[in-house]
Amino acid sequence: MYNFCIQFDKNYLTRGLALFYSLKKFLNNNFVFWILCFDDISYQILLKLDEPEIKLIKLDEFENEDLKRVKKQRTFVEYAWTCSSNLMLFLLEKKNIDSIIYLDSDLYFFNSPENILNEIEKESLAIVGHNYSKERKYLEKIAGKFNVSFVYAKNNLEGRQAIKWWAEKVIEWCYDRYENDKFGDQKYLDKFPELFPYVYIIKNKGSNVAPWNINSYEISLKNGKVYVDDQPLIFYHFHRFYL
Repeated sequence: MYNFCIQFDKNYLTRGLALFYSLKKFLNNNFVFWILCFDDISYQILLKLDEPEIKLIKLDEFENEDLKRVKKQRTFVEYAWTCSSNLMLFLLEKKNIDSIIYLDSDLYFFNSPENILNEIEKESLAIVGHNYSKERKYLEKIAGKFNVSFVYAKNNLEGRQAIKWWAEKVIEWCYDRYENDKFGDQKYLDKFPELFPYVYIIKNKGSNVAPWNINSYEISLKNGKVYVDDQPLIFYHFHRFYL
């Protein structure tokens, strides 16, 4: 049983549902989709959908005193970034699960995630790179080598240790600006290989294809499936895609 978690308010509800149904297409009933709802509107809509794989989390169940304190000091986006690692930690500590995968809500799966899950199944911690194309490599200094879009942690000492460190760091500082080698919650991931040498960097080219790296690949269509170089597209990151 795979466990995924995402978070959003009403403004990202449609994106989050698109992500959910793209996963359901490939995983059937073999997953749990934990959603942290930032508002009651999204909570009530999701409740009425009555999808068996979806497990809803209200803010008052999730927020601790540290989160409530920093919430007053941050924009909504900054607070949402603060919550990502804390949501992972909350699920690892409070729910009886073997592992958790955090997903950005603007992802969409075009193929089964099991290609990635099989790659990381023996690992305690896994992250995905930005893999910037040559002309966008300069963004790495500001936004980091790694992307928060897909973060995996096993519910063991090593997995919890890394996520707890990350969750504590974003309580200290998580803002929508570059400052002292920090940017939001994301630049902290650059420290993972140094602090947690067991971290695994996902190799599958079909993972986290995005506007900032798509120019690095040859995209083709074979037998109705999109390929990234010689590998099937697993998920695309629809960063800053607006309807």
